[in-house]
Amino acid sequence: MKGFLAFLIGVFAVIAGVGGKKIIERRTPDAPDSPANHGLPFERVRFYSRDDLLLQGWWIPARHTAKGTIIQCHGQNGSMDADVRQAGILHDAGFNVLMFNFRAHGESEGNFVTFGLREQYDLLGVLDYLAGAHGIEEVGVLGFSMGAGTAILTAARTKQIRTIVADGAIATLHQTLTGWLAEKNIQPIMASGLAWLCMLGGSIISLARFDRVNTLDWITGVRCPILFIHGAEDTLVSMPSIKAIAANAPSGSELWIVPGCRHRRAHVKYPDQYSQKVVEWFEKTL
Repeated sequence: MKGFLAFLIGVFAVIAGVGGKKIIERRTPDAPDSPANHGLPFERVRFYSRDDLLLQGWWIPARHTAKGTIIQCHGQNGSMDADVRQAGILHDAGFNVLMFNFRAHGESEGNFVTFGLREQYDLLGVLDYLAGAHGIEEVGVLGFSMGAGTAILTAARTKQIRTIVADGAIATLHQTLTGWLAEKNIQPIMASGLAWLCMLGGSIISLARFDRVNTLDWITGVRCPILFIHGAEDTLVSMPSIKAIAANAPSGSELWIVPGCRHRRAHVKYPDQYSQKVVEWFEKTL
């Protein structure tokens, strides 16, 4: 019996170690892109996170007097390259746009992905850069998945973020990992257990508390309005979760549930409506 128990503990330890390393490891970037490929004026910029990691990004200034400045925050997979189209839409509408790679993505420094826990220091570094280099003290944020969660967490710490569009904001890391594993045809109970083991291993390796990746906890400290965009068929963020988060968001917030869409696919299925909603939201709230 003791031998079997030791065997089980060993198996769990291996799963936690391998799975934990997998979820926090540096991401493979998306296919390279550039604002220049989309006819956008831009400048390559480098700046430091609040915890002194060197980050890389693109500053895309408005062609004329800007309506405001939008920071784009990509998701936990790939890099900022996949989101240049969204930047072009905002630029064409008259906004400055700052795109950047979170830690452990693209050319930015960092070894671990922490799903918003430390990425908030990256976004705070962007705010420091904009204030110092351009005198910009108030911004909007367009965040995707992890980037949306990071925007919400950061907005609870600063008044510089005046408005947010949160596209596919994760609710809890456990729910997202469980949903991802379920998509691999792993039974729900087993998927849930594997998710907890991966989170435990990732927490030990990175020294980050992944049980604290919980947007419902973060939202209570936010003071700016948020437009939540949620695919009705999202398997990584449940409908009850996003509704609970939106219900606890500041006054003036809205929830757009997009029919027939999975996680973060609204801009693909309804590109014109998506673009219109995002631009109109920033024009109204920023």
